[in-house]
Amino acid sequence: MKRLTRLGKFYGTDKATCHKYTDIYEPYFEKYTVPKILEIGVHKGASIKMLNDFFYNKCKIIGFDSGDQLEFKNCFANVKIIEGDQSIRDDLKNLHQEGPFDIIIDDGSHLVEHQLISFAALFPLLSENGVYIIEDIHTSHEKVAYHFNPKGFINTIVFLEQLKVGKIVEEPFLFPDEIKYIQEHTKSVQLFYPRGPIIDPAEGSATSIIKKVL
Repeated sequence: MKRLTRLGKFYGTDKATCHKYTDIYEPYFEKYTVPKILEIGVHKGASIKMLNDFFYNKCKIIGFDSGDQLEFKNCFANVKIIEGDQSIRDDLKNLHQEGPFDIIIDDGSHLVEHQLISFAALFPLLSENGVYIIEDIHTSHEKVAYHFNPKGFINTIVFLEQLKVGKIVEEPFLFPDEIKYIQEHTKSVQLFYPRGPIIDPAEGSATSIIKKVL
């Protein structure tokens, strides 16, 4: 069992249990010794505890979450919690003074609109060759679109598939200058389905890793 997975199971994050993401992440994370990390979606702090332990307390972690979801009682000197709404660009701008980040993880609302707005706002804060992770993109699946994509617009998986080939065809949530920046500075896009093809979204898992070039 990989070390990140073992720590994730110990602290109880679903990244290591039902979703099985941590085996995927470890080869990307282990190259860092003192990384700066941003995680959207803190809740009870299981993932933050896992990451802090994985990097032997030598990392700097910024957690971002809305007040009604935040239950984590921070006790780490190297962890800072900022309250805000990931769908509001002005709230996301409060994170600009904290960057740049080597790792950004979006484990927030999983709403398509929120994932894409956050990506556009925060991707410029990613360091060169850093990794931007959008988790739980299986929620883009058409069977749950009524909840996570109620407006019926392009979903996160389609957006990332378009970005992977270097051409965003349609995007109602982002501004033209944001799309231009994303296309010019994306090094690679990878999508992962650790539990196999998404047949039933309730049983599925999917995550993504976007790497940046300056």
